[in-house]
Amino acid sequence: MLLCDGVWRINDQAFAYTPIEEVVLPKSVTSIANGWMNPAFKGCTSVKEVYLHADSTLDWKGAFSGSSDIKLYRYRTVTINEAEHGTVKAVDAKAPTNLTLHGNYFVTGAAVTVQGVPEKGYKVKSITVTDKDGNPVELTNNTFIMPDNDDLVISATFEADPNAGKPTQPTSGGGGGGGGAGGASAVITETETPKAATGAAIETAAETKNPFKDVKESSYFYKAVLWALENNVTGGMTDDTFGPDEKCTRAQMVTFLWRAAGSPWASANKHFADVPENAYYKDAVEWAVAAGITTGVTEDRFDPNGVVTREQLASFIYRYAQSKGQGFTGEWMFNLDYSDAGKISSWADEAMHWCVMKEIIGGTGEGKLSPQGTATRAQIVTMLYRYFSL
Repeated sequence: MLLCDGVWRINDQAFAYTPIEEVVLPKSVTSIANGWMNPAFKGCTSVKEVYLHADSTLDWKGAFSGSSDIKLYRYRTVTINEAEHGTVKAVDAKAPTNLTLHGNYFVTGAAVTVQGVPEKGYKVKSITVTDKDGNPVELTNNTFIMPDNDDLVISATFEADPNAGKPTQPTSGGGGGGGGAGGASAVITETETPKAATGAAIETAAETKNPFKDVKESSYFYKAVLWALENNVTGGMTDDTFGPDEKCTRAQMVTFLWRAAGSPWASANKHFADVPENAYYKDAVEWAVAAGITTGVTEDRFDPNGVVTREQLASFIYRYAQSKGQGFTGEWMFNLDYSDAGKISSWADEAMHWCVMKEIIGGTGEGKLSPQGTATRAQIVTMLYRYFSL
């Protein structure tokens, strides 16, 4: 007989044992107690949640009559059409942590986020979500609500990215960094040895040839620059110079992060007057705003040429990490062992603590963290390299 702590879950319409307390049943299942599944499930008291297709007429209560307080969830399916030069993912970030559905199965009413992941050298051109009759489903911030009356289809197209691998040089002028911090004038150079990277990032960096005369093997940012070059995060200021000490702008920051994240697609839910349609950073800005990573400095201005401070840089990365389910949870408190830690802006305090704890950001020498110092290109790629190497 089946163990009472047994459960079944979808895997291409086949079922496999796994020791959790949920039962997920596909639409094709019409009977449990009468031979499809061992009737011993009838006295099982371990089942807490049952997931049925929204069109299912299965007598699930009869099948699990021995269990008490079972929660019933209805789900529907999402079909993702294959596309050239990229893939598409559909993610329910708020799904129960103990529920794993193989394939694209989502509880009705769930907020499902669509992510376009282009191949290197390409970007997302369009993504559409439709019902089975081809009627469009509304997307807000790349997210739709899973209906209870229809299964859905996601289609995507990808196109060559003319800006892929091109340098993103800072524009003269600029103004403040935005986001609550004043624009510091001093460019701070990070001095400490970076955290050792692991996995694919370090392998990629080791295999890439260094074309830049201003990036020495002894530099703390050496591997980070090669990683950024190989992964199409950024190129050099020229063919043979990287410009490690150049200031970094808000446009560059969101572009670097966007590319490091795989150049995901975002619906254009907000437009800024100072972000032209043909700007290299347009897609990155729309993605960052949609993902809650950054906002404009005003309702209609993004300030792409504003320089980024180190605490703003940490905040960009931390908000991205939070969108991936990382970051602090619950209460936390610890002191930072830097003499200028008290200068961290209140809105950046959590991000700076987390980035220091994870060794994503380090000191700038003489026991200082320089939270409001201007971030450089070297620091940007180094912190991204460290984060994506965690």
